[in-house]
Amino acid sequence: MMRRTVVAIIALAAGLLIAGPSQATPAQEYQGACALGVTKLNPHPGDTLAITGNNFPLIPDSVPIVIDNPSQQIGTAHVDASGHFSDHATLPSNLSGGAHTISVACASSGVDATTSINVLAANITQSSSSPLARTGDDTEPIVLAGLGAVAVGMALVLTARRRRAQRLAV
Repeated sequence: MMRRTVVAIIALAAGLLIAGPSQATPAQEYQGACALGVTKLNPHPGDTLAITGNNFPLIPDSVPIVIDNPSQQIGTAHVDASGHFSDHATLPSNLSGGAHTISVACASSGVDATTSINVLAANITQSSSSPLARTGDDTEPIVLAGLGAVAVGMALVLTARRRRAQRLAV
């Protein structure tokens, strides 16, 4: 057992020596493409969303936030000195339900940073004149029948035990 442990430790050490030091790039040096995020992935028309962005160019310092590019501007992103922003945008109240794309121009990459949302249909209120449809079934008779069957079964088991005990006693 000791020999297996020593061999495993030596193999692990050799693997680390062969692999060498990690080549990970520190986060502050990362110069990747622009990234976009949103707080609600399933909003309703008229909802206000927090839109966040990372790795955006510093010039221009404000860029439009649009939905279904370039059809409608819903807000403005104000990029800070580190290329980040967190701003609010309000969806149009007449926006149709379904998949939509929110985008912000990213000049450094030449393409827009996008994120998808699924707009839910407008809230529908139930009027008091039309009650909800009745769903499900009344389970009370079924439950009572099941309890009755259990009671009859217990009575039969007890009767059979009593008869067997009487036969053995005689």
